[in-house]
Amino acid sequence: MSSRNTRRATGASTIDIYQLKEAHFWAHKFGCTIEQLRAAVKSVGTDAAAVTNYFLRVATFKQAIAA
Repeated sequence: MSSRNTRRATGASTIDIYQLKEAHFWAHKFGCTIEQLRAAVKSVGTDAAAVTNYFLRVATFKQAIAA
């Protein structure tokens, strides 16, 4: 098992946007494009929990505007 798979299997805590396969994994997980993922990481850093919160805030903001 590669280190990337080991990290993911044990609960990845950081996002490496420079590893294309990993970036695609996270983009799929968050339901976003690679560009949106990069913007999130640029905004809040590589911590997976921080990026999760970023996308939750974006979704909440979009729902508030639509209401």
